[in-house]
Amino acid sequence: MQADLIDLLDFSRIGELYGKLREDPLGGGRSSIILPKVSAGQARRHVRAVRDKGVSFNYLLNASCLDNTEFTRQGRRRIEKALSYVVKLGADVVTVTIPMLVELVKKLEPQLTVSVSTMAGVDSPEMAAFFEGLGADRITLSVTDVNRDFARLSQIRSRVKLKLQVIANLECLRGCPFTRYHANLNSHASQEWHPSGGLVVDYCYLSCSILRLSQPAHFMMAGWFRPEDQHHYARAGMDSIKLVNRGMTSRQIALVAAAYARARHDGNLLELFAHPTNNLAYTKRDPFAAARYLLKPLRINVFKLAASRDLFHWPMPVVDNASLEGFIDQFVQGRCSMAKCGTGCRYCFDWADRVFTMSPEARKSALDRLTAFRAQLIDGGLFR
Repeated sequence: MQADLIDLLDFSRIGELYGKLREDPLGGGRSSIILPKVSAGQARRHVRAVRDKGVSFNYLLNASCLDNTEFTRQGRRRIEKALSYVVKLGADVVTVTIPMLVELVKKLEPQLTVSVSTMAGVDSPEMAAFFEGLGADRITLSVTDVNRDFARLSQIRSRVKLKLQVIANLECLRGCPFTRYHANLNSHASQEWHPSGGLVVDYCYLSCSILRLSQPAHFMMAGWFRPEDQHHYARAGMDSIKLVNRGMTSRQIALVAAAYARARHDGNLLELFAHPTNNLAYTKRDPFAAARYLLKPLRINVFKLAASRDLFHWPMPVVDNASLEGFIDQFVQGRCSMAKCGTGCRYCFDWADRVFTMSPEARKSALDRLTAFRAQLIDGGLFR
């Protein structure tokens, strides 16, 4: 969390802020290179400032893989150390992905509220009931699988008593084939002990960016919802919404929070999503972190990697938010069928043709660069 964020937020509609250190014993859902460097002292001050506002602080322990170290003495000590740190930090909520961690938190630090990460992929009443049985207090449902399925949201709500949450502004592919791999990739890239040393080439984001730019209907099919449409989720029994992305600048995070707090956004809907133009990894790049990240010549061709540093930096497309009025009705009314998507049903494709705007030259340039880099990764050029 950035130091100026507290002063920019209106806390009247905010119940919780979340975050984590760039690297820690367990890791989490973002690689260390895209997060700002925060010292232990800064983290304590941030959490204290949040709690002074009467708001909970949620520390993310949401790694999806611990390399089986959780079954070793050293790994167990790491888990205990991480939980002890969270408590000393002043956090009162933790987010986890691994089922065993739900049980361990409840055993070792029972005063903590346990939230299950969207990366756990909870998308059914049975899965939700399983995590409730382990002792979870809240679940953030799978944004890639259930956000647009209102019948299933209602079924999950009727099965469990714990709190349910959905993510509002994430553009991950519907039924994303990269979800589990991406979670593991980022987990290992933020674990302070992992042999990778934080180095990661984000094949998943690279691949889905190519898909979205090639066919904008992929954006329309994703699980996001507009600020104006969040009442449909309250009606389906969702207790809260979660907003991302912590890689954004403070002003961008405040813009997103304000839009959903007032249930209205004027202008480009994509301003509410993560994009290189509002991401700290591009706008406030830490040269020392970048050097530490890149200087691994025995593992990868550092010159080719450095040449790609602005690979994801393309002009933000435009989707006028007002033009999307009524778009969500197809899903609320249960008229969306994945079996017919792209063949019998062209709903999202037709909407994309009407509302998605991007300069053809900028789009081609971005696709050419992304495709060329991906080819180097697949054919091995990055390692020669």
